[in-house]
Parts: sequence; structure tokens; C-alpha cells
Amino acid sequence: MSPKDVSSSGKSGSGAFTPGRILVLVIAVLSVVFIAENTKDVEVRLIVPLVTAPLYVWLIVMT
Repeated sequence: MSPKDVSSSGKSGSGAFTPGRILVLVIAVLSVVFIAENTKDVEVRLIVPLVTAPLYVWLIVMT
């Protein structure tokens, strides 16, 4: 039995900017912008206590 060559000779997906990395980067940038735009204080009930904090804090916690 001989080992199979698993290397890819195509240029698609090689290098620093693959389609997957670009998509992750775009989603990350949009998430940061969305969180930064939501700075209004909101009240969140955590079972018993009522906690007031900026919305971006809750968005980061939930993310």
C-alpha cells in the first residue's frame, strides 16, 4: 500500500484570505458594530434580581 497524496494543488482556499476566513471576518466586524451601537441601559431579570446594565454588556454575555 502506498500513502495517498492529500495535498491540494488548486489555488482555491490557499493563502491567508480564504472564503471561510473572509466570512468569519465580516461576521465579526458586523457583530462588533452591532454591539457598539446598542449602548442604551436595559433591565434584565435574572430569576429574582432585576439587573440594569448597558445592552452591549448583555449582548457580549449572550454571545
